[in-house]
Amino acid sequence: MQPDITLLLGRAAGGDESAADELFRVVYEELRVKAAALMARQSAGHTLQATALVHEAFMRLGNCDTLRVRDRRHFFNAAAQAMRQILVDHSRRRNAQIRKEWKNRVDVDSLDVADKRVDYAALDDALKKLLAAGERGARQHQIVMLMHFGGLSQKQVADMLEISDKTIQREWNKAREFLSKELEC
Repeated sequence: MQPDITLLLGRAAGGDESAADELFRVVYEELRVKAAALMARQSAGHTLQATALVHEAFMRLGNCDTLRVRDRRHFFNAAAQAMRQILVDHSRRRNAQIRKEWKNRVDVDSLDVADKRVDYAALDDALKKLLAAGERGARQHQIVMLMHFGGLSQKQVADMLEISDKTIQREWNKAREFLSKELEC
């Protein structure tokens, strides 16, 4: 039986280093699977690996005192945000180094691009616009974070946010449409 993540988060926030270690052990595989799914969308020459993405995200969570999250849902939201920011930072560094301009076509069904490369810097800019689009945009942003970056299913997100599957599907479709327009060539 797995330890309760919420209890481990509370103990880690209180300074219990063994709880932070145990938390990492408990969530590692789930985060690695989500990171692997994100990395599968990258081009073959991508230098970041799923394991490194998980470790970097966990380090950022610890360094930013984000281990003071309330519960499992809040933790996985924070982890998805950390992984997204790592990919954005990596993308910006890579784009700055090669000074090569390329545009992406977004596959509306998966938020992937046709050639399997995602310009996370452009996606980050589009997600910021979505977040700034009011309350509905904020909910759509959260759904994108959980489904695309967090790797959760529509059903898992519906359960986590305590809203219907139909609402999740509707908001997911609207978010994809918004992001597609923002990322069009």
